[in-house]
Amino acid sequence: MPDVNVIDGQATDTSISSVIALGTILVSVTFFLEIVVFWFLNGHEAMDIVDGMSKRALRLLVVDATARAALLLAGVGLLCRKPWAMPLYVWTVVVWTLAVAWLFYLIIAVVNLPIYGCVSALLYNEAVSNRRDVPGVKVSLTSRDTVSVICLSLSCAVHFWAVMISVPRDFFGEQLTPLGYQGYLFLLAPMFFIAGVGFSRKGNRLWSASKSLTVFSFSLSVALISNTVSNTSLHKYMPESIPRGEMPILAMSWYAVEISVIAIVLSGLLHFLRSRALRRSQAKPSPSL
Repeated sequence: MPDVNVIDGQATDTSISSVIALGTILVSVTFFLEIVVFWFLNGHEAMDIVDGMSKRALRLLVVDATARAALLLAGVGLLCRKPWAMPLYVWTVVVWTLAVAWLFYLIIAVVNLPIYGCVSALLYNEAVSNRRDVPGVKVSLTSRDTVSVICLSLSCAVHFWAVMISVPRDFFGEQLTPLGYQGYLFLLAPMFFIAGVGFSRKGNRLWSASKSLTVFSFSLSVALISNTVSNTSLHKYMPESIPRGEMPILAMSWYAVEISVIAIVLSGLLHFLRSRALRRSQAKPSPSL
């Protein structure tokens, strides 16, 4: 069954590292979009807000921005399968953790360390596995594949921004969305998703849907963990007094879990269908010579 081989080649070529890469790119781009829109919309007031920040908080912002830029570069490198991408990701996490701890924001480092440690371990494990595996078949993308990738990428981004806008916090999308209402984005996200899955190859649609939802779940999980300290009772352990945020971390975490479960179910269904197709192809009698 040549179709199955082609699809498996695609799946092997874009494994865990591509999910991490796409999620990292989305979170990093969103971080910088928030900063750009904040400065653009607030003008001189933005300078007053920055002047009112403590030196320690300002240094933390600089450290975060530098780390996000490095992670963005690492994400692009992972997507392009560059050998320097994984070391850049891991060392960025290590240096960021040490810098945050040095600024006495130890609680932030402790809360974020588990997910970044798990991601680094997954990247290392995949790198070791890829050295032992036989190189897969490279599949050239058609124009239809390109449209599918673009639509699914837009679906992830719009869905992510819609969820972030739906909570009572300062977010760039609240200023850019028509009437400041996230419902527009919640309508666009499934439209892009359906279009992306529809443009996928016939035997690859379940994998495309699962991959898109997995990237969204990973992105939302990283964003939630990054905001956990300032939006829970953990904010009391910050080195300086800050008001507690209003982001419903628990409710949004359950939403991320629900989307993850859907992605896992789709992935399991895909594995079942491929296994059944493989058994059928092996059960067919070979043609007599």
